Amino acid sequence: MLRVAARPTLVPQLGKILIERGILKPREVEEALSHKRSNGCKLGQSLVALGFLSAPELTEALNIQGRIACLRLHPEIIDVGLAARLGEHFSRENRAIAINRVAGYTTVAMDDPQDVFAIDSIQAKLESRVLPVYASANEIADAIRYVFNERGQGDYDDGRLSVEALVERASDSNGPADDFGMGGGSQSLSFSQEPKQEEEVDLGEGVDEKPIVRLVQSVLIEAFQEGASDIHIEPNSNDCLIRFRVDGACYEKTRVPRSWASRMMVRIKLMAALDIAQRRLPQDGRAQLRVGNDRVDLRVTTTPTICGEGAVIRILDGGRSMKNMRSLGLRDEQISRLQRIIRCREGFVLATGPTGSGKTTTLYSLLKELITPERKIVTLEDPVENVIEGVSQINANPKIGLTFAKGLRSILRQDPDIVLVGEIRDQETARIAVEASMTGHIVLSSLHTVGSVESLSRLMDMGIESYLLGDTLKGVVAQRLLRRICEHCRQQSSPDPEVLRELGIEDPTAKFYEGRGCSRCRNQGYKGRIGIYEILLVNEELRGLIQAGANSEKILSAARQTGLTTLREEGLARATAGDVTLADVLSMTL
Repeated sequence: MLRVAARPTLVPQLGKILIERGILKPREVEEALSHKRSNGCKLGQSLVALGFLSAPELTEALNIQGRIACLRLHPEIIDVGLAARLGEHFSRENRAIAINRVAGYTTVAMDDPQDVFAIDSIQAKLESRVLPVYASANEIADAIRYVFNERGQGDYDDGRLSVEALVERASDSNGPADDFGMGGGSQSLSFSQEPKQEEEVDLGEGVDEKPIVRLVQSVLIEAFQEGASDIHIEPNSNDCLIRFRVDGACYEKTRVPRSWASRMMVRIKLMAALDIAQRRLPQDGRAQLRVGNDRVDLRVTTTPTICGEGAVIRILDGGRSMKNMRSLGLRDEQISRLQRIIRCREGFVLATGPTGSGKTTTLYSLLKELITPERKIVTLEDPVENVIEGVSQINANPKIGLTFAKGLRSILRQDPDIVLVGEIRDQETARIAVEASMTGHIVLSSLHTVGSVESLSRLMDMGIESYLLGDTLKGVVAQRLLRRICEHCRQQSSPDPEVLRELGIEDPTAKFYEGRGCSRCRNQGYKGRIGIYEILLVNEELRGLIQAGANSEKILSAARQTGLTTLREEGLARATAGDVTLADVLSMTL
């Protein structure tokens, strides 16, 4: 019988290489082989896990063995945009990071390049052939952290460097101003100014690692994720204070060294396409960007102060889903009144309240009820806060002459059924809106007044005749947003007797609440906000009073007889339910 010779081993065994080079003893290799068999892992992984070998030593040995390609993974060789396509969760789960793409092949570093199932998944996700190479698990973990946390790709809230950490790094840096990405060649965060909305870019695309750029980026991201409506950058004599307005109240986020304040302002001005050389006059600008799948509109206002230039950045989350009327927190009776208001075929509907009271959200919720394939709907806003499918939306831009009045005149020539005007700011806009509601259109808009009845007086003061107002006005929604007591630290309270007297509360058994402060509410005692609403439904009786020019007291008295509840009454009901504090009800209502 012929004996077939054993096939020679073309690739030397890893253990043999390590023994021959004096790196390991035979006993250690045997122990690692035993660990490998019991744990179902590779020999190299077992050697590193048992502490017999360091990751760089394993890489060197694998290179000598020549079975698989190996490399020392360094962040600078990684194509961040390509790596981000795998996603942070997928990369961590498969212990893999995409590096670059050449000639149709994507090089992917893996701690197990022979895992064919992982390779198949990576190829499907990248839609490319994959060349797997070995890198140590620690190097891959560091690379993932670099791509998805430090470079701003993927999920920002998982291990990302905080604003405070970046400030600390920035304070330690002594580099020259040119090193901070303030020149024309360092546009790491790409923004588009109006009206070039089609040029929106993902936040973090091509992010520069210069400290100032990263600091401004981190401030924007954290403010957005914390639900802040505004970012306040306030220079002082010794430093620069950064505050976020969350749930209607400002709180201090961090302080930046004074030497960095002017560089931050330059960066912010570049974002909003403002004049970086002009520091003595206020400037206004805007930009749009994307954070993940969310579209965010930023309105930037800069102001010169005696301590330097400051800024306020308003954050408008255009990616949020539209709310319906029930999600606003309205009572069933109030929803019924609103439905009766918008059931009309023509007329004028107003949402009133101070800035930040949720008027736009309410108007969008009404618009959502009105959207049908048979209706042509056009909106004119400053700016458009939410993109709505099936609705023609226009950004007002007074700088180029597109005011609400001029835009509204143009809209009426587009054969609309429903028109939403962001705000009634002047007599001309008010008159055009009222005239449009008389000619077969439903017109929705907002106005800055303290209550529903007061809106009538305001419109008359703007030159709208009482008979026109009585004929066209269908209803008014006055509203406020009160801070909701944190449910995790809510406790019963004993309000100040003076507050009780001012609110007219005489019931000694009434219970009220407050938040003591906890980690979930940043020790503020409040978490989120809740709306209170005063809904004026114009019926025949009220219409007659308005046409006759009756004063606010008569109109309010008649409205209360039809079921209207005032903002203060709504607020007190929320306070007794434990949702808000009496102090907020007193300060936010009349």
